[in-house]
Amino acid sequence: MKTLYITDLDGTFLDPQGNVTETSASLINKMIGDGLLFTVATARSRVSAKAILQKLDLNIPVVLMNGVFIFDPVMEEYLSVSAISEKTAAEAVKIFEKHNQTPFMFSFSKGNIDLEYTSFSNKAQRDFYEERKHKYKKFQQVPSLSAQGKTVVYFSDLVNYEQGKPLFDEISQLDGVSAVFYEDTYYDCWYLEVFSDKSSKPSGMEFIKKYVNADSTTAFGDNLNDIAMMKAADYCCAVSNGRKEVRDIAHKIIGKNSNDAVAKEIFKMFYGKERD
Repeated sequence: MKTLYITDLDGTFLDPQGNVTETSASLINKMIGDGLLFTVATARSRVSAKAILQKLDLNIPVVLMNGVFIFDPVMEEYLSVSAISEKTAAEAVKIFEKHNQTPFMFSFSKGNIDLEYTSFSNKAQRDFYEERKHKYKKFQQVPSLSAQGKTVVYFSDLVNYEQGKPLFDEISQLDGVSAVFYEDTYYDCWYLEVFSDKSSKPSGMEFIKKYVNADSTTAFGDNLNDIAMMKAADYCCAVSNGRKEVRDIAHKIIGKNSNDAVAKEIFKMFYGKERD
């Protein structure tokens, strides 16, 4: 029986500093060499995830931006892209404006992701920009966000809970989009993501399961945006540093992300023994 092992990155597979450790890379690469079907499902884009994943010998597609993109790291091409309709994206912009929020808007053009923003409302948004400003071909400030003539795929907003929850509740009612709202792993704020209702971590997992002809799926996560994927998997594990809501639905609670818990657990599952 072939099992697809799929893990969230931040807070789950990556260490607290947001890196793949040498131990995790060594264990995963050894298993991939022995036939392990291993991939990741992350809210990160290809650009944001690329440097982080360079240590891994990934040889099957990955799920990016919560399922907006399925990307083949071997062929370096997008296998699937789920966009928000222009009309719905314009409605989303209006809702952000109504709530006095300044999100980042991601659009897809000629194989590249472009980012636009109007201003920064808090330090977390500025830090988000500073970390990514040189990674994208186009990351620019504009007077106002407009979806006209663009293939909008994603909105993200870093905001406090009190401001973000009413926004999340309203934008979730839009036809054609899905939204997730959860406490951010690195910034002292909550993270709101808006994307096509045709994309999700579970749908991305299912796409890859069929792509590699796997028989079952085992998923790993830590945060609220991982719950749907974990519930859809045949078996799921939560890292012990994960949120209670995630730990409550897991078949098994493993160690912390700071101790290479995912790689060590997959090693036990794949080889049927503890590592030496």
